[in-house]
This record gives sequence, C-alpha cells and structure tokens, in this order.
Amino acid sequence: MSELNPTISLTSSLYEQVTALAKQLQIPPTQVVMLAVEEYLRHYQDYQAKQLMNSWNEAYSDGLDESETLTLEAMRRHQGQLP
Repeated sequence: MSELNPTISLTSSLYEQVTALAKQLQIPPTQVVMLAVEEYLRHYQDYQAKQLMNSWNEAYSDGLDESETLTLEAMRRHQGQLP
C-alpha cells in the first residue's frame, strides 16, 4: 500500500494529545493519526449500514400492502407448479 504525506492542521491541544499517546504507545504521531482515521471510517461505515437497515425496517414494518400480498400469493402458486 502506498502512503501519501498530506499536510493536516491540528489544534495545539489535539497535537499534544496525539504526541503524548504516540510516546506512550512508542509509535510515531503520524501512525496515531492514521489509526484514528481508520477507526473513525470503520465506525462511520457501521453507522451508515445501521441507518440503512433501520430505514429498511421502517419502510417494511407495516407489512405487505394488498398489491404485494397478491403478488406474493401468485409467486407461491407459480412456485408450486414448477417441476
């Protein structure tokens, strides 16, 4: 995996926290930032997946409407006729 060296701005307080953690973990501060961004992206993707699932659940929570029920019954009859 290739690495880029973008310039990012941090508040002095945040920079101090990052460097303190880096020292404690005995890793470079850039690696602390990289790990934090990776974790944030994983968390955000999980959040988006949960939001999508919640919207699906909400959309289908009222059950099938009459048209969907008729379609389902027709599909079941057709499936029963398959060899």
